[in-house]
Amino acid sequence: MSDIDFEELNDKKDEFFIIDVRSPGELEYQGHIPGAHNIPLSELDEAMALEDEEFTEKYGFEKPKKDATVITLSQKVSELDEAMALEDEEFTEKYGFEKPKEDATVITLCQKGGRARKARELMVAAGFITRVYGGSFDDWKANGGEVEFGKP
Repeated sequence: MSDIDFEELNDKKDEFFIIDVRSPGELEYQGHIPGAHNIPLSELDEAMALEDEEFTEKYGFEKPKKDATVITLSQKVSELDEAMALEDEEFTEKYGFEKPKEDATVITLCQKGGRARKARELMVAAGFITRVYGGSFDDWKANGGEVEFGKP
C-alpha cells in the first residue's frame, strides 16, 4: 500500500475516518479538515484501549474498528508494504486480525507531521494498518484544501 497524497485525500475525504491529533485549541484556532475527529496525541494510546462505549462517550464519535486502515501524515511504510503483500490468511495469522479492506480508512493528522508519526506508531501498536500522508495540515492548507474553524 502506498502513501496517500493531497489529491487522493481531498477526492476521497468523505470515505475516510479522519483523526486530527493536534490539541483542541489548535483545531479551533488554526482550523481543521471538514469531518475530522479530534483525539489529541497525548490521549491516543489510552483512547484506543477504551471499550467502544467508553470511547464514544468520551469523544462523541464511534471508535474506529480494527479492520480500518489508518493513514498518518509522515512515516516510512516498508513494514506496511510487506504486510499488505501477504495473502489474507498469512496476514491474519501474523497480525491477529483480518487484512483491512480499502473502503475502511482512518486518517490521522497534525500540523506538520511529527505528532502524526507518533500517532502512527501508537495505532500500529493498537493493531491498525497505516498509510502515510507526508504533508499534514500545512500541506492540506497549501494545496487549497477546505478548512473549517471551531470544534470538529
